[in-house]
This record gives sequence, C-alpha cells and structure tokens, in this order.
Amino acid sequence: MNQIRYAVAAIVKSLVILSLSISLVVLTGQWSYRLFTTVYDVATPMGLSNTQLFVNIDHLMHYLISPFQATLSFANFSSSAGGLQHFVEVKRLMQWNFMLSIIGIVYLIWSLRTKRTKRIAYYAQQWLKLTAYFPLILLFFIVIAFDKLFVLFHQLFFRNDLWLFNPNTDPIINVLPQSLFMMYFVLAIIVYEVIVWLYRKSIK
Repeated sequence: MNQIRYAVAAIVKSLVILSLSISLVVLTGQWSYRLFTTVYDVATPMGLSNTQLFVNIDHLMHYLISPFQATLSFANFSSSAGGLQHFVEVKRLMQWNFMLSIIGIVYLIWSLRTKRTKRIAYYAQQWLKLTAYFPLILLFFIVIAFDKLFVLFHQLFFRNDLWLFNPNTDPIINVLPQSLFMMYFVLAIIVYEVIVWLYRKSIK
C-alpha cells in the first residue's frame, strides 16, 4: 500500500515539474527564439531584418505570458480572425499552466520540508527516478516522428483546426516553423530532467 502511495506522489510531482518546465521554457521563449534564428534564417525570406522580426515575436510572447495584455496585433504581419482566436486559446492554456506551476512550486517546497525516515526517502527517490525516464521516451518519439507528435499535441489540446494557419492570411506562421516547436519541446524535457535531478538530490 505504501508503494502505491509513493508511486502516486511521484506521478503528481512529475506532473508539477513538467508544468514548471513548460512555464520556464515559455517565460524564456523570446530569448530561445533568438538562439533559434542563429541557425535558421526566417527573417530574410519575409523581407524583414532580425530586429523587425524580434519586435513581432516579443509582442507575441508578451501577449501570451501577460494576463493583462488583452489584444494582439503584429507590426509586420496581417492576421485573420481564426489565427487570432488560436492565439487566444494558446494564451488560455499558458495561463492555466502558470497557475499550476505556482501551486506546484508551493507543493514541492512543502514536500521537501516534510520529515522522512531514510527508508521513505529512499523509496521516494526511486519512484521519482522512474518518472525521469518517461520524457526520455517522449524525446525518442520527438526525434523519429515529430510531425505526428505535433499533430497529436494539437488534437489533444485544441477543439478546432484553427492551428492550421494559412500563410496567406496569417503570415506569422512563416516565422514559427515546426522546427522551432521541436526545439521548445526538447528544451522542456531538458529542464524537466534537471529539476527532477535537483529535487531528488534535495530529498532527505
């Protein structure tokens, strides 16, 4: 019975850490986007300088992150009503994830301050160690079949096809290629593994 309790606790912590990892990747998204453009030139084909491109991306990220930014428009890109509605839905998902992350941080700190026997700490660490393997499996599928994973992700989290942007009406999609999201997925997994490792080291 205790093993079931440890397993459930490890799964809950794993979900919290996953949420926190996603939040950290989103909050640093505009800087990792700049890193992405050092490898992929997405500005020149659109007739933009990197400075112009970053103004648009920074505005998009600020809109998605800030709960006080209610409207979205781009300096250099037109947008359709459907495209803007998709960003509204993305923003809603991110806001929920931020709230979960804040609650999760409190929970993780509380769980670290809970006194344990050496035996309980050992089992807690072992179960948490198992949860570190699942994102590595996901990483394998990202490498071999990211196209299908990308579609599955949108089908799971969105109830419509608005994420299928038309480049003619929503040219912003030309500077948000699928390879960019692949990078964000990989970054989230790396951050997840680091946090799990740090948390396991902190369990006493």
